[in-house]
Amino acid sequence: METESKMKLEPSPKKDGGKADKGSNSCRVAGNFAIGVFLELLREAARDGMVKMEDAERVARTVMDAKGPLEIFYRQTFAEWTAAYEETKIQGQRTNVFGRLVVETFVHLFDDPRSEITRELLPRFFTALYMLLGDQDLAECREICMLVATEKRAELGDTPIWEAYFADRRCKAVLDRTLVIIARRFKRFEIRKNWFLTIMNTDQENVSLAGNVFVPKEKNPTAEKVFADRNFYLLFTSLFDSVRLRNLDEARKTYFKERFRETPNKIFGAFFIELEKLHGMH
Repeated sequence: METESKMKLEPSPKKDGGKADKGSNSCRVAGNFAIGVFLELLREAARDGMVKMEDAERVARTVMDAKGPLEIFYRQTFAEWTAAYEETKIQGQRTNVFGRLVVETFVHLFDDPRSEITRELLPRFFTALYMLLGDQDLAECREICMLVATEKRAELGDTPIWEAYFADRRCKAVLDRTLVIIARRFKRFEIRKNWFLTIMNTDQENVSLAGNVFVPKEKNPTAEKVFADRNFYLLFTSLFDSVRLRNLDEARKTYFKERFRETPNKIFGAFFIELEKLHGMH
């Protein structure tokens, strides 16, 4: 193995115009630092520009098992990664305003331990929701919700926006549109329900997506499911409560017929019948 004594380490040119996020920058710094230490030790072990393989392996083990300053550097880098991850989560909560609109319909279930529905299920729920909506409808709903949230933040300043945001007629229209799309996707109720349950019980690290194709890979087919028919009933009953016929006045019924070309009963009736069957079974 030959080494170049004047080799100089420089970061690779960034493909994002230098706008990489903090997490990836920390990864780059940690990787470059470890490689730099490795090369410096190789230079010390080199004889006439050559390094024996056993010496290279010894140096590699030294870097991998290093204590002292290198370990401190790793700990600092890990702290940076953790901070970047938490910042990303906070930013996601701020920008996923469409998701927050939908989740508001069943957020009370998180505080009821009997529901067995927790926030940990939200990533899987969003996976299913986004696939039900499709790219175009999802993009349009997100755009409208982001516009409303931006306006409310400008109007209210440091005052929390969510009450005004949820009450905005545009957000209510987005939620109506979302519920109509979901109900129509559930025309073949049993098949679609089982599909939804599969996603909610799937290890997200093993999900394969190709366009609109979903290939579920269960972590353990014999494992007890954490989201079953009972949970489905509780979540969807809350999600669709605003469009129950008993909650729609005549003006709202007329609005649905004009906007969606069908009466609320035509859109949601069969879905609610199937949903109540689950209630009777559990």
